[in-house]
Amino acid sequence: MVSTALRLTVWKPLVFGRRIARDSGAPGGEWPLPQSDELYVEVYRWHLAEAPWESAEPEDAARLREALIDRFNPFRPALERRFDMVTQTLQDFEAVLKTGRSTWRESIQVIAAATEDDEDQQFRLDSVRTFFINLKWINQVFHTVPQANVTVR
Repeated sequence: MVSTALRLTVWKPLVFGRRIARDSGAPGGEWPLPQSDELYVEVYRWHLAEAPWESAEPEDAARLREALIDRFNPFRPALERRFDMVTQTLQDFEAVLKTGRSTWRESIQVIAAATEDDEDQQFRLDSVRTFFINLKWINQVFHTVPQANVTVR
């Protein structure tokens, strides 16, 4: 199992490819299906090993955390987690990057040594910049998917 700080998931509405036969065991065999706009299928999942705001200053980190966690809380309705919110989140991360207050630091991720004589190497990263670049790619790939939405937990 992957140990993660966060998991970002992209969802799209489930489209039934064919009719579904169902037997609920209830009299008459009736078993209501949820509306199609209530069922979603996962189309992309990204496990983040560390929080994307860790290289930001504390006041910026709080703002970025709110922009990500609160906007894309899985308990919010899917309509409130659409890709226009991803665009707003990208703007929030870009604003922090423009201030220059996000710094490079040692990551928890390690590159294993190739031989016994070598030492393991730690990544250095700017987690705000790294997340921004990856979220921008996700937005470019999925923003045109009808009714797609995002969760972060």
